[in-house]
Amino acid sequence: MIISEKELHFKVIEPLIGIPVNFSYKNPKSLGSTSYFLKKFSSNAETQKLRINSKCNFQLYSKGVLLKAFYSTEVKAIPLPFKDITKIELIRGEEFVNPIFPSIMWFLLKLGVSILIARYFSLRLNQYSIEDMEMKITTSEYSILFTADGHLFESQDRLFRKLPVNVISQF
Repeated sequence: MIISEKELHFKVIEPLIGIPVNFSYKNPKSLGSTSYFLKKFSSNAETQKLRINSKCNFQLYSKGVLLKAFYSTEVKAIPLPFKDITKIELIRGEEFVNPIFPSIMWFLLKLGVSILIARYFSLRLNQYSIEDMEMKITTSEYSILFTADGHLFESQDRLFRKLPVNVISQF
């Protein structure tokens, strides 16, 4: 069920995926995802589609997630209840690590610092790079493929692992 911006109202969304998760200072957690770009979209019901290369994000709700797609001035949303999501697959992009001898990144790696921290101290672009990550969501009605910046893989993996769905991560 693809909802247009005019129909996007809590009376429509609440019966499907519940209420939005609210931020708590006592238990801080992420309320949504980073930005993704839609690369493939297939649906059992061929009546409506999302545009390829739409900028998308996810908002957490009590009984599901809300996928919002933005293309130019057009906003569409798909409520995805947890019970309908069969699989979320996160695929990390390929990393290229080539530190140069007297650089800070080289010293940090020799001292045993994680590449997740040492990569921020690379002085040149050819010392560290990572390709885009991919995310595939399979539901009972949709099959969707997204891409996003590869540096965000760890945070997105933590976010989706907290959900009560089957999450597969490929490093």
